[in-house]
Amino acid sequence: MTTKDEGYNWKDLLADSAIVAVFIGILLIIIGSFPALFEKLFLSFK
Repeated sequence: MTTKDEGYNWKDLLADSAIVAVFIGILLIIIGSFPALFEKLFLSFK
């Protein structure tokens, strides 16, 4: 790490995108596991 503040660099972006990718992956697995439940939820909002 450098002492001066460089702000938001590509390493931060890489770390954040990895966290987001994992989160989306988990979310998709949960939705995939309970398709009937989510269909009921989405249909009730329409």
